[in-house]
Amino acid sequence: MFYRKRVYQISPEQKEAFRRYFHRVLYPNEAKYGARLVGQWINGSGTEMTVIWQYLNRAHYEGVQKHLQADPRAIHNGKGSRRPYKELDEEVIRG
Repeated sequence: MFYRKRVYQISPEQKEAFRRYFHRVLYPNEAKYGARLVGQWINGSGTEMTVIWQYLNRAHYEGVQKHLQADPRAIHNGKGSRRPYKELDEEVIRG
């Protein structure tokens, strides 16, 4: 297995907006290409969300990312889109 951990910075007042955005936009786009959501956690102060995705292997991960980059509906890859978050960190972990 292959995993990707991504940490998002959110303001506490945007926490619910980010949750809606995640479930309406980010999750469906990743899942459409076969990524599996392992879990998501918001820290106690409500300022960061950590999300872990699972892929079959590195080739699967790279294929999903390639599809997302080419998919005009995957707006989390679009430049200038209004997003209720800022990406802080991303780490790829081989399982």
